[in-house]
Amino acid sequence: GRWSYPCLSPDGRSALALESGDLWRIDLGRAIATRLTTTGVVETYPVWSPDGRRIAFTRREGREQIEWMDADGSGAPRRLATTDDNFKSPENWSRAGLVFSVIDPQRFRDLWIVDPDGKSPARPLVQTPFTDWWANVSPDGHWLAYLCSEAGDNDLYLQAFPGLGHKVRVTSGGVRDHWWTAAGDEIVYASQAEHALMSVKLTHVGEDLVPGRPRRLWGPLPQYQSMDMARDGRLLMSVPRRGGTPPNVRVVLDWTALLQR
Repeated sequence: GRWSYPCLSPDGRSALALESGDLWRIDLGRAIATRLTTTGVVETYPVWSPDGRRIAFTRREGREQIEWMDADGSGAPRRLATTDDNFKSPENWSRAGLVFSVIDPQRFRDLWIVDPDGKSPARPLVQTPFTDWWANVSPDGHWLAYLCSEAGDNDLYLQAFPGLGHKVRVTSGGVRDHWWTAAGDEIVYASQAEHALMSVKLTHVGEDLVPGRPRRLWGPLPQYQSMDMARDGRLLMSVPRRGGTPPNVRVVLDWTALLQR
């Protein structure tokens, strides 16, 4: 199948993935997948709750909506009250709330946070004239790592969380994916400039985090669609099958003529 958007559970024993427009939960020890949704309307961007008991995802059905459900597949998905924006996706589910991104016509992409249990409404978290997205909360819940395009590329930035302070730029040259290590004193990321997996050590100085120099861990990276990293360093990738048909793009010209058929 076309497995994509893998997302590892907090205990590293299971993963969520998209296939044929639906979400599946994969038992990694047995390589057995269980279908969680059956609508086929393209559910994507899945994330786990901190305790691994629930999942949130985007349902693309006209306007995008964020929904959540029990991770064992019991019960129907329930819609989460977020914003009226047409495009939105969950980024990271922390103990402080679910961080999600929206595409705003005036600012392009911003970060918001909402309480999935409905105790407080959605509120803006990071709003700038640039692209702010792909958020990841540290294991201790005190720092937010996210990508921002204010310097041109989508580079990695840090801010205190949930009460944001001054931001610190961590990388240059562009970042595709990033993860905190279990100890919370290091960030691993996929560098676009280096085409490799890189690491940055973080040092606590007072109430700030000071990033060190990036070091190369592994590369060049293979061609992959999406990837996630477990807290013990294992990587789960969606990669093209050997000998399989490569992805292609079809351009349809004069498509309005098809509406007359």
